[in-house]
Amino acid sequence: MHSSIGIISDKLEPNKLSRASAHWMLFFLLVNNNLCFMDRTNIWKHFRNVGGYQYFTDTHEWIEFKGSIAYAGICPFKLTGMGSIDEVMFEATDRQFCQNDVIASIAAGNYKIQVYMPVNGWVKLINEDILAGNYNLLLEQPLSNGWIAMIVPALPNNKLDLLFQDQYHLKQRRRQWG
Repeated sequence: MHSSIGIISDKLEPNKLSRASAHWMLFFLLVNNNLCFMDRTNIWKHFRNVGGYQYFTDTHEWIEFKGSIAYAGICPFKLTGMGSIDEVMFEATDRQFCQNDVIASIAAGNYKIQVYMPVNGWVKLINEDILAGNYNLLLEQPLSNGWIAMIVPALPNNKLDLLFQDQYHLKQRRRQWG
């Protein structure tokens, strides 16, 4: 799928777009050769999470895209009940993984959970703090400094089968309350 965004204006610089609240600009979005005109408000709703926002999986992993790389980690929900982590084991790095392949396993006593690759891509780097044995980082800061791996997605910014934060939380509430 090919997407591109363009601004129909000769006066507005792209880096000052957010400051143009007084202007109702026309934007166009070209997706699969379909041209759709949108006002400034709707374009941000469509692309609100491009670059720097976390997306979530049904298996309770998260991914945050940062240009051509992304950081992947595990959601607090999946770590529920773990008082401490005894060991984190990683699969080989710098190889291609498919979405939902196991990239790590976390052990706490007799309890073991698996961490899955959120998108197709390559694991390039493992969080050095976790490699050094600072496993509590996963429990204390799971959505930030407790990231598991830095990855290079096969298709940068491909968000197929990923959930926005509000979609993920809504799905969790539905599971909890039936």
